[in-house]
Amino acid sequence: MSKNMYSISRLTKPLPNVKLENLREYINFNLIILQILIVLTTIRWIPGVHPRSIRNVWKVLMVLFILYQTYAQLRDHKIVLPWIYLLSAAVLVGLGIFAYGFLTDSLIIAFGCVTVIYFYQNKNSLKIIFHTFTIWLTIVTLYSLIITFTPLSGFDMAFPLYDGYVSPEVRFSNSSIELNSFGFFGERGIYSITSVGLILSYVYYVKLNSKLSKLYLLSSYILFTQLITIYWLTGSGRAGFVLPIFFVIVMLLQKTSNESILPLVVFSPLFLWTGLYLIKDYQTVRPLLESLNNLISNRIALYFDSIQLLTSNLQSFFGWGPNPWGEYTRAEMEITNSIGSPRSMLTRPHNFLFEFMIQYGILLGCFLIYICWTVSRGTIQEIRQPTSPTRFALGVILTGTIFTGLAVGGKIGPYPINTPQMIFWWIAFGGFVSDIH
Repeated sequence: MSKNMYSISRLTKPLPNVKLENLREYINFNLIILQILIVLTTIRWIPGVHPRSIRNVWKVLMVLFILYQTYAQLRDHKIVLPWIYLLSAAVLVGLGIFAYGFLTDSLIIAFGCVTVIYFYQNKNSLKIIFHTFTIWLTIVTLYSLIITFTPLSGFDMAFPLYDGYVSPEVRFSNSSIELNSFGFFGERGIYSITSVGLILSYVYYVKLNSKLSKLYLLSSYILFTQLITIYWLTGSGRAGFVLPIFFVIVMLLQKTSNESILPLVVFSPLFLWTGLYLIKDYQTVRPLLESLNNLISNRIALYFDSIQLLTSNLQSFFGWGPNPWGEYTRAEMEITNSIGSPRSMLTRPHNFLFEFMIQYGILLGCFLIYICWTVSRGTIQEIRQPTSPTRFALGVILTGTIFTGLAVGGKIGPYPINTPQMIFWWIAFGGFVSDIH
């Protein structure tokens, strides 16, 4: 038995037999659920359907997946838990979030843990799901570009400009606005999923020895054009270029023999922000900090606020609970950092680790760090000894989104701002972690 697998034989009587030919029918059902879920992560609404309805579909599908996979395990009379320590850390993170009442986020993490078990037993499903996702995203992106440069009557751009931006909820409450178009992936956050698709399509182009590889090259061009278009028209989306840059860094580290190199690179933004915080009061570095803060949209100020809060208050070990951002002022939190423009309220830090620790505490945050560190070490193993193009791409995507989330606050990660991005990350996590060697 593999050292990374923990097997528990069932001590109770077998469950009653059901009218199914075999366990494979359950597995196929869960494959369909995963394919639907990963496609839905790119969609905020479809014509005439409110975003809230899409969110409810996500939740129902995740619950169904967990229930069917659990039943399949019990019916097989054995529970298989690959990577017991990693799964335990994820379960503790999910339970901590659940204790604070964030039911959706804890459901997503529970779902992610179950996908590890599913992919461990069904390795071929991984390539089916992510090939489907890449093809779908390319079609979606092509549609987005067409209605951007060749406007169709009644159809809005897939990503809004800053001028005149209206949230989906407000749009749906205004009966005078026609919603004939599709809403894609968090709207302004569409650059994040575009960069993910770009990595998948390029890896498939390079590593697939088939006629499909040329189609994936075309897909890469389409997705890269989308990244350029988003930045050109909106002035935002710089974070979308971080993942491709990180891909280049990973390729440079491909020959390294030290498995800790990549995790150190992934967490280097955290070391950088902490180091800059320690020297922020020196007048010689002040102009540099102000310039860097302006370059990355006031992020330095938010990071310094977070570091001061986490290092100066004993409550930081247990956190301040969900959504403290509009509840506390900076003065109430005794934050004195003066970098950047003045702010009265505690503001979301745009860094998933700082955000998680402020909400749920440093102690629970250590488990999240362990998860991210383990994924990073698994990635360096994968790029040195690739097992499949899909797992190779997912390793880069998982570690790259962690790096982006720590560097500039990307939209995808283990604990990001929006639900669909989090669902995508945990599906990718399940597929990658299930076969770390």
